[in-house]
Amino acid sequence: MNYIIVETGKTLGGIENFIIETVKKLTSDGNKVFILTKTNTTIYHQELINKSNIEIINLGINKPVEYLLNSDIKKLKDYCYQHITRKMGNGVTTVICPFFDNLQLGLLLFAEDTSYRIFHIWGHPEDWVKTLKIYKNSGFHKRKIKNSKYFYQKSLLSKLFKEDADFYGGRIVPVFNSWYYETELSPEKICTFPIEDIKKPYQEITYTLDGKIKVLWCGRFDEWKNEAIIHISKCLDSISQNTDMDISFDIIGYGSKKNTLYVKNNISSKNIEVNFLSYVSPQDLSGVMKEYHLGIGMGLSVKKMAQVGLPSIVIDSVDNKNIDKLKAEWLFNTFEGDAGDGYYFEMVGQPLNNRHQLMELLSEVINNQHLLEVYSRRSREFVEENYSQDKQIESFISCSNKSLFRGIGQKIYRRNILLRVLFSIYSLLAGKN
Repeated sequence: MNYIIVETGKTLGGIENFIIETVKKLTSDGNKVFILTKTNTTIYHQELINKSNIEIINLGINKPVEYLLNSDIKKLKDYCYQHITRKMGNGVTTVICPFFDNLQLGLLLFAEDTSYRIFHIWGHPEDWVKTLKIYKNSGFHKRKIKNSKYFYQKSLLSKLFKEDADFYGGRIVPVFNSWYYETELSPEKICTFPIEDIKKPYQEITYTLDGKIKVLWCGRFDEWKNEAIIHISKCLDSISQNTDMDISFDIIGYGSKKNTLYVKNNISSKNIEVNFLSYVSPQDLSGVMKEYHLGIGMGLSVKKMAQVGLPSIVIDSVDNKNIDKLKAEWLFNTFEGDAGDGYYFEMVGQPLNNRHQLMELLSEVINNQHLLEVYSRRSREFVEENYSQDKQIESFISCSNKSLFRGIGQKIYRRNILLRVLFSIYSLLAGKN
């Protein structure tokens, strides 16, 4: 079977790593995979170049689909026909598109032919919402921007849901987007993102504390994670005043200069030891994590900590105006891809009833240290059961092959002609500098 991945990632994040591992699985099973990129400098060239049954095709475009001119579209379609369509042969090809703009590119190139099924991947609940403004659109989106693109996305969302063409990765994605776009998205089951399996046999962590407990954060610095990192340090600093244990808090992660300075300038370290470890290579991450007694994080990072045996806490993302909404939970008490989503559920009027104050969870294990080994085992077993790479990737591939969405008659979203021309001029000038 043939698969096409429409992907433009330049950095290695959770979605990109997931796609790389999925491609490896597909090709090991004898499938042919074409990866479409916009440039020849993506991480897919670094990770998958020269692998058998994989062809990486550089489309050579530097614009979002909504800004393409008619001449750009003609060149793209001609190029696609020459380098992809002619090679497909008989049967149905599955086109996998993470993020909104890649989905638009997939529709542009393949929606006129019923031999292509199209499947979309969500990486974050606000992936589509962030594209509604022309300029940078970051932070939490609580105000609905009901422009022409909003209504286009609302209609497309409903089609994808009805034709089983969406991979949500976490329960909050359909919940948030049902609220934001005022449409009903209610999948019976959520297929979650996996964690890459540890190659070496797992070794049980023995907790010999020797009067010191080492706590780890792993995750980048950005607007919706910064407050959680700062809050962890404040809770640990407060707890340290009522225990004989020495507490250290190590931070793996980095971000923009602005976000890095914000975190460092607001970390409370009067009574605890704080160490900024910055970047740790993926190959070394598991070994480094095993040196700690407790892990706190969001997304795939907290699941990686649990996988190596750390008692792991999911902490919610919030902005600095809503610190009072910041809560947490033991990973093994969460469900369906929870990546630190409690505040999102609160935003849409469906608060989770199993969230606790972080101080409560930390005090529980620091005051009852025998629980660390119990929670270590429970965290690891939870990840093995719910986020197994082999099982989840097979489930994802099965989902993608069940998509009924062909995109016939589905128009792509385009900005008005003036904005398209202005963007083309800007791109041309930027390319010369």
